[in-house]
Amino acid sequence: MNKSISIPLITGLMCSGFISSHALAETYIGGQVGYADVNDACTWYEDCEDESIAGGLFLGYQANEQLGIELGLDWLGEHEITYVDGTAQISKEHLAAVTLMPKFSAPLTEKLDAFFKIGAAYMQFGDEDDIVPTIALGADYQLSDKWDLRLAYQRYHGMTDNIFDGVDTNAVFAGLRFNFGKTEEEPMPVMAEPEPMPEPVVAEPEPMPEPVAEPEPMPEPEPMPVAKPEPAPAPEWVTKQQAKMYDESLFKVGSAELSAEGKKALEPLRDTLYLYPVSKATIIGHTDSRGSEAFNQRLSEQRAQAVADYLTEGGIDASRLTVKGMGESQPIATNETAEGRSMNRRVEVEIPEFSYKEPK
Repeated sequence: MNKSISIPLITGLMCSGFISSHALAETYIGGQVGYADVNDACTWYEDCEDESIAGGLFLGYQANEQLGIELGLDWLGEHEITYVDGTAQISKEHLAAVTLMPKFSAPLTEKLDAFFKIGAAYMQFGDEDDIVPTIALGADYQLSDKWDLRLAYQRYHGMTDNIFDGVDTNAVFAGLRFNFGKTEEEPMPVMAEPEPMPEPVVAEPEPMPEPVAEPEPMPEPEPMPVAKPEPAPAPEWVTKQQAKMYDESLFKVGSAELSAEGKKALEPLRDTLYLYPVSKATIIGHTDSRGSEAFNQRLSEQRAQAVADYLTEGGIDASRLTVKGMGESQPIATNETAEGRSMNRRVEVEIPEFSYKEPK
């Protein structure tokens, strides 16, 4: 049997409409390179070549945070296999595989996922082929919204055909994954600059008229009354309160350290608190559900504290600030999609109602 495996298998699926626009939101594609080792292929020839450079492509769909499916196309190198077919024989051919496996994922941190795959592989060695069970273990690390780094181990078990029996292949790969559905983060909301309080206006007194000299001496005129200035209008009591939500772009990727853009976005908040000394603020950090509950709680507290530290460095007394971390306990969107998880990674700032005197 003579079958061939080619790269257009994956790209053809994408161009044919197999992946709908809705599914594209959680679809990804990637490439990987690595090392493959063939076991039980060299039974009698000591110098048999059973190690090679390997590589491949993969196309996946993530149905939710835990479950997905992947189609893989792997080139496992050029290897020698020894066998007996009347006489001792050596066969040197390219080894390739097409795999289709469900993918089970478990988030370890906000950026790191471990995964396990189990399924079947169609394998081809020259003109010989077989369908074998295969498993894979690995991890994906989020580099940015669009790109993930992947490390994986995969085993193809027991390839058997007319001339050889029970050949196992082990491969280790490193690669990059491109996520179609994720979009670059939108600019952070900017708080409106507070309007300055008007200066009180005080009426100036009217000038006194100067006395007019007469040619003949006259009794001195009585002094005219001086107009007193009108009192400034009494100030009115005004009540204010404010709430603002900032997304994860306040911080550097995977960190509780404020980015340069994040500091700039917080300037209006700092100015508001500085302009109204009676005001106070409550800063609340939130995360998505990826990673352990303890890790997410700690990260939410660290990010809220980073915002508070920025404000105190800008002259706001720490006693006016309340810092809280809610971890993953208060999502505002689903954690089953990348977009929802991005919305849940946020910092909220609430300025409770306060009153101050404002001139009329």
